[in-house]
Amino acid sequence: MIPLRATNVQLASSWPDKIIIHHTACKVPDAAEFLLDRPKFQTGKLQNLIYRREKKDTNFHYIVESVGNDFQVIVSQPLMTLCEFPDIPKEDWNAVHIALMGNYNRDIPPNRLYKVMAYRVIVPIMRMFVLDFNNIYLHSSLSDNPEVTCPGEFVDLAKLKNQLQSVYRRKTVRRG
Repeated sequence: MIPLRATNVQLASSWPDKIIIHHTACKVPDAAEFLLDRPKFQTGKLQNLIYRREKKDTNFHYIVESVGNDFQVIVSQPLMTLCEFPDIPKEDWNAVHIALMGNYNRDIPPNRLYKVMAYRVIVPIMRMFVLDFNNIYLHSSLSDNPEVTCPGEFVDLAKLKNQLQSVYRRKTVRRG
């Protein structure tokens, strides 16, 4: 795995005001080996491939991937760093960028993926940065390129927001 290098990331100058959902096929469209149903983590392999091509990190803060029988959330780069995408406005590089491992132009995301995204990563970020449901976007909705379909034609933002509302209503559990 290529280690995170401080020279590869730019620090953000303000708190994030959006959450943007991607799939890994938007960065590596020709990598058919990154599929939804692998028994082992693929994030290291993805990081290596992107680094070899671009000499940069993944450009996602979190990657959600299927490992074994469940989905896991992997921290890909520090939260207060910029994620540069040439097809979205520069002010949105400061958002929190979450990628789904795979290509959701081919695969239909299972309900479990929406649930895991909601309670393991998106709702905690919403609470941390005081964001509401209107601050969550798909990459394709912000892109100035009409051909961009990221995070895939089968990702349903309404379904994700429904899961988010279900999780967000619950009180936070304090441990200890």
